[in-house]
Amino acid sequence: EEKLAALVGKEKALVFSTGFMVNQGVLSSIAGRGDTIIVDRTDHASIIDGARLSFADVRKFRHNDMENLELVLASESERGKLVIVDGVFSMEGDIARLPEIVALCKKHDATLMVDDAHGVGVLGDHGRGTCNHFGLTDDVELIMGTFSKSLASVGGFVAGSAEVIHYIQHIARALMFSASMPPASVASVSAAVDVMLEET
Repeated sequence: EEKLAALVGKEKALVFSTGFMVNQGVLSSIAGRGDTIIVDRTDHASIIDGARLSFADVRKFRHNDMENLELVLASESERGKLVIVDGVFSMEGDIARLPEIVALCKKHDATLMVDDAHGVGVLGDHGRGTCNHFGLTDDVELIMGTFSKSLASVGGFVAGSAEVIHYIQHIARALMFSASMPPASVASVSAAVDVMLEET
């Protein structure tokens, strides 16, 4: 977890059994009734399912459409808002317009999470991901990644501030009531990160 936090430039990270469970556990922990989760229409299914489990209102904006995102954000001015986007979209292969998304989240006081399942190992310095690619790591509150893509294993993680990760660790049912990753899978992820940092 320390190695993963350092990889994506965050204070602390938390490992889950699968990437799908990361999004289910995180979204259902940090949002709830009275909040709004705002998602790109082409976000991964695990994001949609996690958002539904939270009991927050779920709003979608057109894919990578910043004008539409701003309309949705402006219409939710009195509520807690969480925007979550894929860093690299799995179906289209295009990249989130992260600089504009960050600016809109700041303008409308929204928290931002990036699902970087397809960005870690591909974009950024030594594969550090989409947020690093744009130089916006400090502007994104939570970064999620999976081990089943470029790291060739199983499992997933979320990284952010120590306070938020500590909270998720004690609230996320997908973490607490599920088996942890097998030691061999953990070791293979650790070795894959080493290779990525040393050889790319």
